[in-house]
Amino acid sequence: MNFIARAGGMLDSAWRLAGILLILLVVVFVLLLNSMEKNSQLNTQLESIRNKMNVYVVPGGEGGVYAPNKAELLLQTFSDYITQSLLTYTHYNLANQYSEVRQFLAPQLESRMAPKFRELVQRSSADQRSAIFIQDRTKLTFKSLSETNGRGRLFEVRVFGEQRYLIAGREVAKEPLQVTMRLRQQAPSKTNPFGFMVESYVAEVTKNR
Repeated sequence: MNFIARAGGMLDSAWRLAGILLILLVVVFVLLLNSMEKNSQLNTQLESIRNKMNVYVVPGGEGGVYAPNKAELLLQTFSDYITQSLLTYTHYNLANQYSEVRQFLAPQLESRMAPKFRELVQRSSADQRSAIFIQDRTKLTFKSLSETNGRGRLFEVRVFGEQRYLIAGREVAKEPLQVTMRLRQQAPSKTNPFGFMVESYVAEVTKNR
């Protein structure tokens, strides 16, 4: 009888253990499905962003690939640096990013922008708001202006895209933006390896496209 009782107890324990393992298996399966769903959403977002990236094509070019000249490449790289530094940020790094980009702003422009960015830093810290600027490179334009005044060539660059605002990692708003900059070319240096100075900067909300 004792043997039968012990055997019954062992069988009961085995069934309980099997039940616990089954529950754990179900939990792991649910977590796996949830992870796959999140990865699918992330891949969809990345694909959407990737579709907005530019493909350069020049008539007569080989393989449909366009190699920009040095001036255009520097303009594009510098424009990306300025717009991303000022429009993509978190409430932790916005102040530091603006401090780093100040050296590329003409003195008169920096004196006008400083109060606005101090206010933006305060607002961003207050509600812990972050932002990301997604550029539409198919609409990036460069124009060389005739004005030089002996101070180097002047270029006008227009950047188009969408700025998205996030709080606690969740998107709360988005708006289409057009950024127009005038960039003065100067001799590259250790402190300004791009060789450009921002003389004007205007970011304005455009109509929905």
